[in-house]
Amino acid sequence: MEKEKSNIENINESIKDNICNFFDKNGEDCIKQLSNAEDKNIGEIYKSITNNENNKLEELFKNADVLILTANKYETNILHKNIAKNQRIKKVEINYFDSHYYFYFFSWGKYKVAHVMANFTGSNTIDGSEDMIRLAFQYTLFKPIAVISFGICFGISHKNQRLGEVIISEKVYSYGEGLKIKDDKLEIIDNNNFTLVESLRQSIRDLINLNIISEHEGEYFGNYITGEAVMSNEKFKQDIVKSVTTNKILAGEMEGYGIFKECLRYGRNGDGKQKIPCIVIKAICDWGAQKNGFLNTLNIKSEPHDKTFNDLDCNIKKYKEIVKKYYAINKTFLSDDIRIDEIETIIKNSIQAYAAYKAYLTCNKLFQYKNYVFGKPIRKKLNEGLTKYGKKNKTIYGETLREIIGTVSEEEYCILLKELLDDNKISCINENENLDEVLYKINF
Repeated sequence: MEKEKSNIENINESIKDNICNFFDKNGEDCIKQLSNAEDKNIGEIYKSITNNENNKLEELFKNADVLILTANKYETNILHKNIAKNQRIKKVEINYFDSHYYFYFFSWGKYKVAHVMANFTGSNTIDGSEDMIRLAFQYTLFKPIAVISFGICFGISHKNQRLGEVIISEKVYSYGEGLKIKDDKLEIIDNNNFTLVESLRQSIRDLINLNIISEHEGEYFGNYITGEAVMSNEKFKQDIVKSVTTNKILAGEMEGYGIFKECLRYGRNGDGKQKIPCIVIKAICDWGAQKNGFLNTLNIKSEPHDKTFNDLDCNIKKYKEIVKKYYAINKTFLSDDIRIDEIETIIKNSIQAYAAYKAYLTCNKLFQYKNYVFGKPIRKKLNEGLTKYGKKNKTIYGETLREIIGTVSEEEYCILLKELLDDNKISCINENENLDEVLYKINF
């Protein structure tokens, strides 16, 4: 028992050194991203749309191809600051169940995106990822072809991985739902997981084969553990990792299981028939342990808030110069009596912002790639199919039109059909109770 305790203590000290060494080398980049995430003028990048403009809101959802979910302000603000370099982001406040939510709409590469930030981390918690997916899906015209959980995660091995590395999910295993204890050991069975749909899985593998997604660039395709509880204990984390006996785990997070369950098990309408591909794309911001105390604030005999930079050893005092730049950017003064735990919080937050930026860079590759990584948007596919078909044929039967649209529910087919008729892209030639036998004229 003492030996195990000593081993954990040694690992914790090693994790502390890992965080400090990373900040030694990347502190300025981290502080830069933190300043972006905490920009006081960030409100200027948004164009607000009031909740009572229902037609505009419905139109925004109708045109959105992909849904992105974030779970904290660093993920959200880093994403938006980079997206807003070329556009203003449309922002809508929605009131639901006596709570306030914000949806954001913007273009990214080949796709139009709807984005929502969960009010709380986790999958099953109130206002967590499951609730956000259901909230988005209540808009019947919203037909996303993919859902992305974007942001930051914890790494598994501080010796073999680096902070800032990006993990793209292949499988996600819950360490909350379905967790069993067998012979005093935790057990996660292999069928208690969700796997990336094959089309999206193949798209990621293609990008890897082309070196667009590259381990050399710190980008990995692998498995996550995901759970409701914040991971902050090295021994518990390793016990969980060992319990997944069939596959190697690269990272962990809190929202993925809820997103996969809603999108792949229940689907668009809750009946399991209209499954939506989903994926986790996050970068490592900590090791699921030693999130606090890595500047040894937990080892100070008196309370950490009584300790200032003058109490630090010379190796840690150097952080003061890096953190000074954060205060300079924000036009505030850094005094010598700033508390050590305050500095530690700034460093921790800055690494989160840095990791979120790394996740953005990887996501940007997927959105900007010349082929459609997440699949072709359904309306684009429909317009292209009609244009191509219309070059040889001036009329089209409903059966052929349905083939062009692809697999959708009868309700969705009728909605798309009505859009085509309302936009005068097609017009009806003959009426028939059987929609497949209706003949339409192609008008473009």
